[in-house]
Amino acid sequence: MLSPRSLERLAEIYEGIPILGSLPGTPAASHGLRYGDILIKVNDIRTAKVTDFFRARALDGEHMRVEFVRDGTHITLTLPLATGRRPRLEDIKSYLQPLRRERSEDPTLS
Repeated sequence: MLSPRSLERLAEIYEGIPILGSLPGTPAASHGLRYGDILIKVNDIRTAKVTDFFRARALDGEHMRVEFVRDGTHITLTLPLATGRRPRLEDIKSYLQPLRRERSEDPTLS
């Protein structure tokens, strides 16, 4: 598995956003997006920055067409957007905690 820093560097090469994981129960998780994927387009808009993602995401309130790279292969999926409960901030923080710990223990990230 790539370190978070290596994943960030790879995302820079692809001019995309590194995916650090998908929250359980979300459309991204149910469609298999996972740590190490690199998001390069949403709704046919390049996503070199997180602001690009949010702008592209807002184009369609029901679906999100994503293109990402996994192990050098380009994959395109159409995800239905969740209309139910949004993840709680506590859920997101607990999901990201192991990634933060790994990052703080990696001397190459200092």
